[in-house]
Amino acid sequence: MKKLKILMLLLILAMVFTGCGNKDSLLETPDVQSTESSVVTESADVTETSSLSASEPQISETVTPEPQISNSQTQSKSNPTSSKKAETNSTQASPNSTEKKPDSSKPLAKTDPPEETPKSAFAKPFDIATMKSELIAYGNSIGMTHITNFSENFGGGQITPEGTTWLPPQETWMYDSSSAGKLKQDLCDRIKRWKNRGESTYTLWFEKDSNHSGDYIIYVIIG
Repeated sequence: MKKLKILMLLLILAMVFTGCGNKDSLLETPDVQSTESSVVTESADVTETSSLSASEPQISETVTPEPQISNSQTQSKSNPTSSKKAETNSTQASPNSTEKKPDSSKPLAKTDPPEETPKSAFAKPFDIATMKSELIAYGNSIGMTHITNFSENFGGGQITPEGTTWLPPQETWMYDSSSAGKLKQDLCDRIKRWKNRGESTYTLWFEKDSNHSGDYIIYVIIG
C-alpha cells in the first residue's frame, strides 16, 4: 500500500510539473502568435502599399500653357471706365440719331409765292389815266393847279400844244420798262420847273406817237 501511495504521489507530482510546463508553453505561445501576426500584418501592409503604388497611375508633370490675353481684352479689362463711358455715350447718342420724320398725314403748310412788284403806270403798256392822276397829285403837293381849259378872259376853250407855251415834250419811246421811274421823274421835273418860273397853273397833254406804236408824246403846257 505504501508503494502504491508513493506511485500515486509521483504521478500527481509528474502531472503537476507537466501542467506547469504546458502553462508556460501556453503563455509563451500567444507572444509567438502575436509576433507572427504582426509580421504578417506588416507584410500585408507592405504588399498593399506596393500594390497601391503599382496600381496608382503615374501623374505626368504636364505644363499647360497659360492662354495669352490679347491687347484688346487687356485694354477692356484695364479700362472698364472708358467702356462704360462709351456705352453711356452710345446710349445718349441713340435718341439723337433717331430724328422725327414729318407726319405725312398732316397737310403741309402752303408757302405763298413772293409778292410781285405791282406794275408801274409809267411802264409799257402805259396806263394814261393813272399817269395823269399821279402827276396831278405831285403838282398839288408843290402848289401847282392843273387846268384843261383857258379862262374866260382868254376866250375859254381847251388848252392844246397849238398856240401855247410848253417845254420840250417827253417822248415815251425813249424809255423802256426798266426806266419807268425815270419817265415819271422827268415829267415831275417839268411841272416843278414851271413852279420855279412863277407859274401857278399847268396842263398835261398826252398825244399818241404816230411813229412808234403804243408810245406817247407828253406835254407840260402853260396857258
